[in-house]
Amino acid sequence: NLSLGNYHALAVKTDGSLWSWGDNEHGQLGDGAIVNKYAPEPIGSGVSWKVVSAGGNHSAALTTEGELWTWGYNDYGQLGDGSNIEKQERVNIPSESGTTWNTVSAGSNYTMAIRSDGTLWAWGLNDSGQLGDGLTTNKSIPSQIGRETTWLAVAAGTYHTVALKKDGSLWTWGYNSYGQLGNGSTIDSLVPQQVGQSYTWTAIAAGCYHTIALRSDGSLWAWGLNDAGQL
Repeated sequence: NLSLGNYHALAVKTDGSLWSWGDNEHGQLGDGAIVNKYAPEPIGSGVSWKVVSAGGNHSAALTTEGELWTWGYNDYGQLGDGSNIEKQERVNIPSESGTTWNTVSAGSNYTMAIRSDGTLWAWGLNDSGQLGDGLTTNKSIPSQIGRETTWLAVAAGTYHTVALKKDGSLWTWGYNSYGQLGNGSTIDSLVPQQVGQSYTWTAIAAGCYHTIALRSDGSLWAWGLNDAGQL
């Protein structure tokens, strides 16, 4: 598993070890320091990791047991620990009793995650409605988005979010000035809105101001800003 942030990278090896490198100004490498690294270095030991996500200047990762850890820049509460203080070492974000974390995606200054019960959670910067809770208020602890229990995957971009439900439907919300929500408009959405009527979506990725998705027939779809040919 590999993830690239603004200026740093995270990776998990087949043995479950976590590695990081690149910019470390805000402690986003998780090594307890603020010194840049120019080659991959292991972070911690004795923990088996399965998913990593590098945000703008913060990081999130899941262990094989479903524990969620975050570290790095935290001015907008994107670490989810209830503070706005950046962390150079990992902090645990607990799940509710009886659940674990299934997946996580770190956006520019916010974080999205899905629990094992299929619920969707968000925290951090929310100026464009990228958290999907109907508001534009930042959150420093995980906030549940809606009451649905059928979320499967989520991708956090710079100011917009893309997600899949278990039925193969595609949903977007947040900033939309470049059409990155794919709903035929350029109006921001503060809550998840379904894109089209297809139920064959299988994979998603949210870029800075554009979106990429795959369907079950192997076809690739793209929408949003295209000033550099990113579509």
